[in-house]
Amino acid sequence: MKLFGEITYTGDKDEVTIIHSSSAILFSLEEKVRGFDIGYSVEDLEVVTVLKKGEPYREEYVKSGGYDAGNPSDYVRFIKSFLNNEGFPSGYYIVNGETDFFLKDKERVNIKATINFKVVE
Repeated sequence: MKLFGEITYTGDKDEVTIIHSSSAILFSLEEKVRGFDIGYSVEDLEVVTVLKKGEPYREEYVKSGGYDAGNPSDYVRFIKSFLNNEGFPSGYYIVNGETDFFLKDKERVNIKATINFKVVE
């Protein structure tokens, strides 16, 4: 299964420049059966992307997440399985997609969308 996020500029100009973090589209997941959150990491700030009018900008979800010594062992096992295996472990997932960027005039744009799906083995 592949997950994508997509934004399209529909304004009056031919193109618009946006300033965002590592990705113009961010994904966080929740696995509801186990009650686990799978976040994302931000590696860069002030990345510049040009959106052309009417041309979709698309990003594919890439697995990320992590754990530390303070996390419960069942969470650590889940995250290891999640990151090291193809696909998703069985469960019920809520995917939160978000674009959060600034335009050159410093206007902030934040749009969120949510989907959900089940994985049964």
